[in-house]
Amino acid sequence: MTILSRLFPVFIAVGLAASPAAAYEAQNGFTVRQLDKSRFEVLPRGGLSASDAWCAAGDFVIHGLRLARNTKIWRISEPPRPSGKSIVFSLSSDGATSNTGLASFGGGASVSANHGDTICDSMRMMRLDR
Repeated sequence: MTILSRLFPVFIAVGLAASPAAAYEAQNGFTVRQLDKSRFEVLPRGGLSASDAWCAAGDFVIHGLRLARNTKIWRISEPPRPSGKSIVFSLSSDGATSNTGLASFGGGASVSANHGDTICDSMRMMRLDR
């Protein structure tokens, strides 16, 4: 048995311990990371708007978590988002802001996952029209 074969399990264990929590790449290219059982964040990258974040959040809830399209999502991070900061969302209203960061809907800081997914469709159509 070589030294490499003896150390291989150690390399695997160190690699797994060093890897970040599982991340989901939304259809718009933004990364979503689960924080706990109900909270997740859309990671910052150049050009992250509220619409981008809601698109990624809706996509994550529907396709990543495989929850129903009518699942409510609440924004936890107060808008506007400071540069370089992620936007945190939750499946619970605990700690929710009073504002989605989108055009006013009058419903507080939540929208359905389907609404977020629809934002993705609208943004994709706008890019195609250019």
